[in-house]
Amino acid sequence: MPVIFREGGFRIMIHTDDHEPSHVHVYRARGARDYAKVNLSNLSLRQSAGFSRSELRRIVGIVENHRQELQAAWNAIFGVKS
Repeated sequence: MPVIFREGGFRIMIHTDDHEPSHVHVYRARGARDYAKVNLSNLSLRQSAGFSRSELRRIVGIVENHRQELQAAWNAIFGVKS
C-alpha cells in the first residue's frame, strides 16, 4: 500500500489490492489509528474514525487540491487508461 504523499500531518495512500470506485485512504502521519476514506470522483467522505470534523474538512481539502495527482496514481496502480 504505497504512500502517494504526506501533507498536513496526514499520509494519503492507495491500497494496491483495493476496488472501485477510485478512492484514497488517509491516516495520521504517525502512530494513531485515525482513518478516513475519500472518494475521488465526488470528494465524498466514505468512512472515518478518530478525526474531528475540522480535520475531516482539511483532509477533503487536501484530497481536492491533489485530486488529479491522486486519480493518476489510482489509474497507474490499477491499469486504467485515461
